[in-house]
Amino acid sequence: MPSGTATVVGGGFAGLAAATALARYGWDVTLHERGPEIRAFGSALALSENGLKVLEMLGAYDDAVQGAFPLSNRETRDGEGRLLSSYNWKTEVQTLRMFMLLRSRVIAALETAARKAGVTIVTSSEISDVDAGGAVTLASGETRTADLVVIADGAGSRSSVRKGLFKRRKLFADGSIRMLVPRDAAGEWPEGTFVEYWSGRRRAMLSPCSEKHLYLGLIAQKGDERGTRAPIDKESWIESFPVLRDYIETVGEQERWSWDQYQSVILTKWHQGRVAILGDAAHAMSPNFGQGAALAMVNALSLAAVVSKARDIETALAGWEENERPLVDRTQLLSGVYSSLMNWPAFARNAALAGMGRSRWIMKQRTLAAYRTPTGYAPGQVEA
Repeated sequence: MPSGTATVVGGGFAGLAAATALARYGWDVTLHERGPEIRAFGSALALSENGLKVLEMLGAYDDAVQGAFPLSNRETRDGEGRLLSSYNWKTEVQTLRMFMLLRSRVIAALETAARKAGVTIVTSSEISDVDAGGAVTLASGETRTADLVVIADGAGSRSSVRKGLFKRRKLFADGSIRMLVPRDAAGEWPEGTFVEYWSGRRRAMLSPCSEKHLYLGLIAQKGDERGTRAPIDKESWIESFPVLRDYIETVGEQERWSWDQYQSVILTKWHQGRVAILGDAAHAMSPNFGQGAALAMVNALSLAAVVSKARDIETALAGWEENERPLVDRTQLLSGVYSSLMNWPAFARNAALAGMGRSRWIMKQRTLAAYRTPTGYAPGQVEA
C-alpha cells in the first residue's frame, strides 16, 4: 500500500480524522495543533450516518457515542410551543442513525484513535506558512517538508496556499450562543426528538446530548443587541420563548460565552500541489443542517483512501475534490438559504415550515449528505 509522510495542520474534527485515517493507511503522520492541548470548542453537535461511519472506520465510534441521544424526529414549533411541523429522518432509510453528542467526547475519541494509530501530535505548535510543494514553516522559522500536507485549521486559516485559493466569505445575519443545561430540567423528554423553535427573528434549539446535559442553542441576528449579548439576557429570551422558561432559567456560567456569527467560505479549489484543504478552512458553512463536522470527517476519510491508492498525489487530489465537492457545495448552499427564513414574516415562515415538514422531497434534500456512504468506508475493515 502506498504511503509516505504527512503533516496535518489543525487538531479539530477534520485534522484528527485525516491524521488518523492516513496513519491507518500506513502514513507517517505528524499533527500540529496551535493550542496547548487538543480540545473541543462549543457544546454539542449532531452527527448523522455519514459522520458515524467515519468514526467507525477510525475506531472512535464507541467512545464518541457514549451517552449520546439518538435522534429520529425533528419538530418545529413556535415560541409558545405550538407544533408547526414534524419530520422523521428515517422515512427514506430506516437504518439511518443520527445522534446529538457532546463535542468534547467526539474530539476526545478522535484524539485517542489518532494516538492509537501512531499519529504524532504536537501541541502549542504554530504553523506560519505552507507552500504547495509540501514545505511547512513553523513559527520558530524551522521548515519541514512532507509528501502530503493537510490544512485543517479553520475558517481563518492564513497559509499562503489557502490565501491563493480563497474566493469569498459570506457572513450571515444570524449566529448562535450554544450552551449545555442540566438534563433534569427537561423531565421526560420525547424519545428521539430534536426541537427547533421560531419566534420573530430568533430561533432556539433544544435536545438531550448526554446522560446529564441538554443542548440549548439560541440563534439571533447581528444587530439584535439583547439577543447577541453574552452572558445571555434571560429576560429577553424568555420573552421570545416562554415555553423554554425552565431551561433558560437554569443557564449558569458556561465555559465559553459568545455569540458566533454564521459564515460560509468558498475556495476556487481545495488543493494545490501536495496540499489538501479540509473542513472549515475549505468550506465553512452555517450549521443549519448539522453537516459541518460530518462532511469534514467524510472528506478526510475519502482523502486518505484516495491518496493511499494513487501513484501521483497531485492527480489524486484533483480526483478527490471532483468526487466530494458537489455534495458539499449543495449542502453549503441549502444550509445558507435556510438562514434567510429568519427574515420572513411569521405567518409566511410558519406556512413554509409546515409545508417543508410535509414534503418528503424537500426533507430528502436536507438529508442527502447524511444518506451518502463515505468513500473509503469498508464495513469489513471496521475496528471491533
